[in-house]
Parts: sequence; structure tokens; C-alpha cells
Amino acid sequence: MIFPDVEYWLGRQYDSSDEKNLATVGFLKALIRMHIIILQDSVMLKSKCPSHTIWKLPIFLCTEYKKFKTDLQGAIGSTNSSNKISLETDVPEILSAIEVSHGSLSTRMEGVIQSNSHVVEAVNELQFDFQDIVCGHAAI
Repeated sequence: MIFPDVEYWLGRQYDSSDEKNLATVGFLKALIRMHIIILQDSVMLKSKCPSHTIWKLPIFLCTEYKKFKTDLQGAIGSTNSSNKISLETDVPEILSAIEVSHGSLSTRMEGVIQSNSHVVEAVNELQFDFQDIVCGHAAI
């Protein structure tokens, strides 16, 4: 029901009736892959925007879609609990790695700031001297 004629046109590309076009074949294959993505995304989007007019289209009202939606929501629910368990075991290691990297970067940044403080002071002095010259308070 999504892109209903895509298989027909792809078949015509492989038949001798039309000249085969590589871009057309690639586009039609992409549309076929989009069937699944559109249906999967629609389940999540429908829960976020239930009153949108797109949900009145026949595809979203048919029994096949309703079964697909129920099955996908069940799969998402079971996946979330296993992902939560996985995150609880993996996050401490990731957090530790982030803290080590942050500490290393902080130390390096402090060193850069300290080494640049002399440059900042010199630039400020030059700016002050330049202002005196421009204003006529100092001779060139």
C-alpha cells in the first residue's frame, strides 16, 4: 500500500520493454527499502502525533497495519528492558573512560592557558600603546 507500483516499475526496468536505467533501478530499490522504514517510523510517530490527518489513510487503518503496530510495539517493549540491563553494566566503563579523558584534557587546557597568559599580557600592552599613539598621547 506504500508505493504500490514500485515492484511493477522495477520489473519493467529488467524487462526488455524499457531501456534499463541504473539510476531508476537504484531509486526504485531505495523505495522498496523505504517501505519498512516508513512503517516502523509510523508506529512511533503515530503515538507522538495521534491526531495527524495522515493516520486516516487506508494503510494505517487496515488490519495488517494494526497487527504490525502491535507486534512492533511488543518487540520495542522487550528490547528496551534488555537494553536497560546492558546499559547498566556498560555505562560505568564508559563513564570511567570519559572521566579519564576529561581529566587529561583539563590538565592540557590549564597548561595552554598558563603558557598563553604571557601572550595575552603582551597583546594588552601593545593595544594600550597603540591607543596612546592613535590618540596622540605618545610619540611615534
